[in-house]
Amino acid sequence: MICQACENLTVDRLYSRGCEHDPKTSEWKQAGYLILHHSYEALEAAAADGCENCQTFHSRFIDACGDLQALRRRMKLLSESQDDSRPIIAWMHTEPDGGDKHKRMVHHLYLQVGSEPWKPGVDHLNIAFRICAPRAYSKDNHPHEFRFRFIYVDKDLGSDENFQVVRDWIHDCCINHKETCPLITDNELPTRLIDVGPADGSEEPRLMQPSKGEKGRYLSLSHCWGISTIKERLTTTLATLGLRLKSIPMSLMPATFYDATVITRKLGYRYLWIDSLCIIQNSAEDWEAESQNMGNIYMNASLTIAAAGAKDSDGGMLRDDYRVEDMGAQLGQPAQWFLQDRRVLNLYQFAEAKPKHTPVSEAEDNNTRVKSTSGHLKIHEGERSEIVSLEPWFSFSDKEENWYRCTVVGPLGYRGWCLQERLLSHRILYYGVRQIYWQCASSRQAADGEILPMSARTSFRSVGSEATESPDLLGLKRLHGPYNLDSSSIETRKKIRTKIYRTWHSIIFAYVNRRLTKQTDKLPALMGMARIIHELTGDTYVAGFWRRNLLVSLIWTHTASSIREYDLPRISESYYIQRPQWEQEKAWLEGPSWSWASADFVDRIDFWADRDEEYAMRVWTEQDAEILEVETDCVGLSDFGSVRSGRLTIRGFTYPRWDVRTSGWDPMDFLSSWNFGFCPQSPWNRVKDDMSRADLVLWDYWPRQKLSSTTRMLLHTCLWLICLFKPVFWHGLYYSGSGPKPEKPSCHACMKYLCVHVLSLMDRNPSDAVRFKSGKTVYEVTLWSLILEPVAGKEETYRRIGIAGKIVYVSEEEYRRLSSFDVGEKEVPKLFPTWKLKTMTII
Repeated sequence: MICQACENLTVDRLYSRGCEHDPKTSEWKQAGYLILHHSYEALEAAAADGCENCQTFHSRFIDACGDLQALRRRMKLLSESQDDSRPIIAWMHTEPDGGDKHKRMVHHLYLQVGSEPWKPGVDHLNIAFRICAPRAYSKDNHPHEFRFRFIYVDKDLGSDENFQVVRDWIHDCCINHKETCPLITDNELPTRLIDVGPADGSEEPRLMQPSKGEKGRYLSLSHCWGISTIKERLTTTLATLGLRLKSIPMSLMPATFYDATVITRKLGYRYLWIDSLCIIQNSAEDWEAESQNMGNIYMNASLTIAAAGAKDSDGGMLRDDYRVEDMGAQLGQPAQWFLQDRRVLNLYQFAEAKPKHTPVSEAEDNNTRVKSTSGHLKIHEGERSEIVSLEPWFSFSDKEENWYRCTVVGPLGYRGWCLQERLLSHRILYYGVRQIYWQCASSRQAADGEILPMSARTSFRSVGSEATESPDLLGLKRLHGPYNLDSSSIETRKKIRTKIYRTWHSIIFAYVNRRLTKQTDKLPALMGMARIIHELTGDTYVAGFWRRNLLVSLIWTHTASSIREYDLPRISESYYIQRPQWEQEKAWLEGPSWSWASADFVDRIDFWADRDEEYAMRVWTEQDAEILEVETDCVGLSDFGSVRSGRLTIRGFTYPRWDVRTSGWDPMDFLSSWNFGFCPQSPWNRVKDDMSRADLVLWDYWPRQKLSSTTRMLLHTCLWLICLFKPVFWHGLYYSGSGPKPEKPSCHACMKYLCVHVLSLMDRNPSDAVRFKSGKTVYEVTLWSLILEPVAGKEETYRRIGIAGKIVYVSEEEYRRLSSFDVGEKEVPKLFPTWKLKTMTII
């Protein structure tokens, strides 16, 4: 039941009151409000009398304050600061409807204690609810001046209503997305599948092995294995293969497998593919063969079921226990929302399935804390009016599930293998904690009608990596298949290949934010996506890179660009890798040092040479490094799998580079500054003039100095004195400072390495020009190089330990020549003749 006050609170009346109110003529800047109750005591009395709406409002006010005692104290403070009787007011938030300029979109219902206008310094007590229309109502055209932003979601994800939503999504995709989404047809079946049995569940599921080339339709499952805490993990091994072919009792299945079986049956399919059951887990031969085909398995599936709300196989999908009001009173305390370390990614956790506090109906401090229930409103007055639901809404909540928190930073969002499962599936059905979500090439949808960012609603022709979306690899394949690539002009083919290689870098960018249970899977987990790039380009795959684009790809780093050589170790070393894999007693990563796959880092990678041609261009390509030979030693038979080692033979211009950083944390930080101030090769003392400036140096590892900070300080002091008095020795006591200056000496207190120049990049934007006080205008060109460490006992053999960007200036005239397609003679920087051209091997 609801009280008379709530009976009179209709959407029509709230909408009309909002339209009548003019915020320009009043201190009240929100929509016009109605008085629900003349006091909070009246709301509590109505709740005690059984009004379901008032019970919901009262419970939410308690949650907003933390507990009933806190609400009492808050009400007392409000009574001292306000002269009126503190009525409970209600208003409705609406926005223009982008699809119909004659209608407005109804969003939220707000309730506030007191009618004090919102302004700085005023502490208001208010709560908010989503206004959710029934799904059937949202599909019809009603003669109202408004429509509803949210759709009511059945909290039982296994209900017939939710399965009907899925069927509608599939039907809409098949009928309306023919240009972008492939039709659901019979495809070649994988080596093994789970036969889930008839829809009535009269038969137990079993593993089946289709004949080679057999076609059919099946669903696939994307899930987190996790650590099973309820029962032993269910897998297929050589010993259990025979049993699985006979039967897989559902009583033995973890919750996620059980629910996936139910979903497959409900949607009218017979076959389901689950990696842990369809791949023989203790057979290296079977695992290698199936992992190579995994990309095709997800691409050929009619639909991928994603257990996006489950952290392990016991998490399940068909939940019915989600209660947004049970998320805890901390949601009413904004100070608690953002107390997480944002440098450590993937900290998002779903709302607890069970409430942290249990609402009771016992008398508490002479009042009643009633059980929180769902509220509802009538759209208009009258007994036959349609009803809309009220669901608690928390502004800026960092806990409540939505598309982004479910699909991007949920459990599947940080698992390495799940990236290709997402990118290679034509249709994905996500099961979150609160609701279900849909993704295909043409649309992104949420069951509650959540308005998604444009990049999330459609990925057609999108190849970029955005906050809510991953690279559209299938869209790239559809638009630029081998046939389209071969039939294009040379210039078009070049642009398409550049876009394809940039997409691969975007994939790596998204991939390194994820985690793997086995580090040896670092490259195999990309195998399906790598095969698509190979099909599109015909290029050779080398340890996570592509042969034709290798020069650009070599300029990668996991170090933040804000980190400088002169930063204190306590700050900078948290961004570096402590020790390279080749120095570890038990290395868990293999591969060449020039590949990102051999470095133990997570969360970030930047490709500094991969710049959009609209903003940057390659210059002085004649001086670029030349790749003479690339070899990789693969672990298995596939060229797209793990790599034991690799050799890169390269020829390019080289120059020395000193590592001037201080190793380890020093209780006397002034030693770091002393070493930098007196080291002749530090960024503070390197030779700079009007045609060059300080370099950008991004190291991979901690400083590898062999001398202590104190010893280096003494050596640097001696070197500084030599540099100070050397001109006097050359020119006599009356040296005035004019004339040629001696070169900076080598620094014997720092580690010396070799840089090999790779390529040069120039910004296209004229606004990036540098103007000196003399009035001279110059433009920046960055000469990117690899920092190499010699390998002991091997001549002209090195390992990569970082990258460096030496920035030089060119005149305005030369900038125009470089920016144009002028084939005339272009000025080459004076640095190249001073560098030594060498051929070397990087391992």
